[in-house]
Amino acid sequence: MRTKKYELLIFDFDGTLCATHNAIIEAMKQTFEFYKQPILDIDKITTTIGKSLEDTLFILSDGKLIKNEAVVKEWIKTYRDFYSSIWKEHTSLFDNVKEICADYIQKGIKIVVISNKGLDAINGALNYYGIMEYVSFVVGDEKGINKKPDSMPYDKIIEPNFPEIKKENILMIGDTDADLEFAKNINVDACWCKYGYGNIKKCEELKPKYSITSFNELIKVVG
Repeated sequence: MRTKKYELLIFDFDGTLCATHNAIIEAMKQTFEFYKQPILDIDKITTTIGKSLEDTLFILSDGKLIKNEAVVKEWIKTYRDFYSSIWKEHTSLFDNVKEICADYIQKGIKIVVISNKGLDAINGALNYYGIMEYVSFVVGDEKGINKKPDSMPYDKIIEPNFPEIKKENILMIGDTDADLEFAKNINVDACWCKYGYGNIKKCEELKPKYSITSFNELIKVVG
């Protein structure tokens, strides 16, 4: 049940707006195969969705790649090249994302997308699926911008763009503990997308104000 008027919605991308699970897994598998590394376990890849690529590669390589910054950068470029070549056939918007976002814009609600994903990949998908027109701007993995759950992207980018909107009228919507921790760090309400890729135990421990099992249920929270 809607309890307040939200004026700004901050959306995560992977597992919140878009089902990217299969594309991420395929691109990561191709990356490890390209470098002749052991085949990855799909479940292990899934646990890293929502993290930065640096953290993901650290986890999936059992800490080996993090020892060499140049190698990490090379692997990230390779992964992104693979992802950019396959994502269209392996991703899809969750049901009614476009229609619901369009309705919110008509109601005067602002939308921002923030993700630890590369900016080019987010922008490409938002344009491809026809929802970029509803988004005020996107915050992605860029040099000089700290990643969720650090509050820096909000403090330095989002808040200055919406100085008139109070934090009590902002809702963070995401599927992982990084999203929910980000909401806590910037002191705004959180809506947990249980249909996404987040760790259930970690997300439950963060006690988000709302939880939804499909994107359609966001209407019950925002209106």
